[in-house]
Amino acid sequence: MLATLNEVLVIAARKTIRMTIGKGIRKINYYSYMAREGVFAADALLKEKNITFYHDVALAAATAMENDAARAMKVFYSK
Repeated sequence: MLATLNEVLVIAARKTIRMTIGKGIRKINYYSYMAREGVFAADALLKEKNITFYHDVALAAATAMENDAARAMKVFYSK
């Protein structure tokens, strides 16, 4: 099965982050990536359901951001 361009970029980014951490870099600006996942989740929810309440959108965004942060922590702390 062929990987999508996004999957290839994610794999490359993870390798770059691991290499950067291995070379001693300790400050990585990650927030933008996490926030982007929140936007993607909110957008997907609004496209698939008729949402009445804002908190449903906010929860979907926050959950996606939490999940993305958990994935990032695995990359940051793996050896």
